[in-house]
Amino acid sequence: MNPFSPPAPSLTLDLTTKRSTLLSSTKPRSIARTAGFSLLEVLLAIAILGMSLVVISGLVIGGLRNIESSQYEVQAALIAESKLSEIASGIMLPESVANATYENDSNWVYTVNVEQTDVAGLLTVQVIVARNVPDNQPNYRAVLSQWMCDPAVVEQEKADRQAELDAIAQQKESAASSSGSSSSSGGSNTGSNSGGGS
Repeated sequence: MNPFSPPAPSLTLDLTTKRSTLLSSTKPRSIARTAGFSLLEVLLAIAILGMSLVVISGLVIGGLRNIESSQYEVQAALIAESKLSEIASGIMLPESVANATYENDSNWVYTVNVEQTDVAGLLTVQVIVARNVPDNQPNYRAVLSQWMCDPAVVEQEKADRQAELDAIAQQKESAASSSGSSSSSGGSNTGSNSGGGS
């Protein structure tokens, strides 16, 4: 036996114990590392969440603005339709008006443009309704147009028709009175003739 050579069994035993110690010391680290999140992963998740919240809030604000603008547009159209109905029914005369304040809501103004068409007695009535807001705010407006008969022409036609009806009624009345007077005078002549015969 060589005195300088180390014994083989002890060398093998040392390598085995070192390997088992290395494996046992690395296992808890890998288990501890996979059990939680790193600080970088948490920050990245918070950043993604924050960006998605910003995008979603922008969409919500845009949707609310669209709802508000559509409400104003519908309100302007209803006011314009109301003014056209007032003119058509005779509550309001078909006369041009510029920037008059709406009676039920002072935030709205309306303009009425009346023009004569090529056809006699036919008018083009245009109603423009706009929100009465400062220049830096968005303005909502509605424009409606309608053809209408001129009320002056309609009234004149009614008066002419009534005069014709009155004339016809007067002619019938005079014809009835003249036929009644001729029949009564004819009856009195017959009575005098029969009295003279006796």
